[in-house]
Parts: sequence; structure tokens; C-alpha cells
Amino acid sequence: MSKQSKVHAFTKRGKVFGNVWRVYSAKCDQDFSLSSDRELAHWILFLEFNPDVIRFDLNPQPRSQSPEPGAKRTILDAEVIVRGGSIEWHEIKEGSFNKDAESTPQIELQRELAKAAGVNYRIFNDDDFAPRASSIMPLLKVAACLAAGRHFFIPPAINLDVADYLIGHASGTLDEYLRHLNSHSQDVLLYLFCQHYSLGKIAVEFESAFFAKNTKWALVS
Repeated sequence: MSKQSKVHAFTKRGKVFGNVWRVYSAKCDQDFSLSSDRELAHWILFLEFNPDVIRFDLNPQPRSQSPEPGAKRTILDAEVIVRGGSIEWHEIKEGSFNKDAESTPQIELQRELAKAAGVNYRIFNDDDFAPRASSIMPLLKVAACLAAGRHFFIPPAINLDVADYLIGHASGTLDEYLRHLNSHSQDVLLYLFCQHYSLGKIAVEFESAFFAKNTKWALVS
């Protein structure tokens, strides 16, 4: 991917790392391989930390017009279950364009199949990713924290103390949270903070760094 591309600007990795990402989804408790930076941006911004998304599959089975041999087939980039139980099919494309007017054989087939299945079909392109590019790296650090801590044994007393603090205070900063609970391991406290955010129990406001001391959080009612 060229250094001039919009998605290179999302991650600033250069060419040396290639375009394959191996990620762990705490939401699905599953590892996924993502084959491009756009797929990474889509996962981290619109799926993993989207409170409206309940579950998703980044390796969906091919969809076809019929089971007959020779029927047209297509593979979507994601199949998503959102809050309320409705289903979305996601397709990721490069560039900036009018999604409603975009027409290719693949997109037309996917639209046709989505309509027949009664699901919502959504296209994501650089117009979706670029405005939120600054959130990608901070959220990747949250995902890394959740991946690193997935095998932690968390004593029930710490879980209870964290839940009591968040419910009792309802809002605050990350620094206040860590100082109030400083009798516990900071690593465990950060993991549980990320876990509550991932589960949609708290909303977090951050700019360039999720783990900054002045990061604000608020309980989600």
C-alpha cells in the first residue's frame, strides 16, 4: 500500500509490515485475520467497540442465488448482529464514492441477496474511515489490553470493587479511578476498565490516548 493512501495515514506502518493483521475480538472471544488496513479500521471502529453491535462474523460463508451448481456466489466482509436482533451485511471498498449510486456486479448481487434475506446491506469506504482515523490507534491499544488479559485470573473481590466504584461514582477520569483503587494491580485495573468499556457499561471520551490520566468516563444507564 502506498504511503500516500488514506488508510496508510490511519496506521502509519509503512510497507514493511504488509497488510495482514491478526486480531483478538473480546466481543466474540475469537481470533480473526484481517487482510487489509481497511478491514482493520472497519473492525475496530464499527464492530468491536460499537455498543450497538452484539456479535459479528468476519469469515462468513459464501452466499449464492440458489444451491444449484453454477449459481452466482459472493462472500461478504462481515455479517453482523446488532442490538434488537436485526442483521447487517457489510462490504468494504476502497476510495470515496456515492454508495447508493455505486453499481458493480458484486454489489448488485449482494444487494439482491440482502433484500431476499431481509437484512440491511451496508457499504463502508474511506469516507467512513478517514473522519475517525485518530481513534484507530487508541482503540487498538484497548484491544491489545483485552487480548493480553483474557487469561488473567481476576479475584472476585477486585471485580466487585471496580463495579462498586464505577456505579457509585457514575463518572470521572481514569486517573481518579486508578488512584481510588490503588490497592489493586494497575494492570488488572486497566484491563477491567477496558472490559467495562468493551461491554458498553461505560462510555469513554478520549483524544489522542485512551490511557491518558485525563481520559473521561461515564456510566451508561
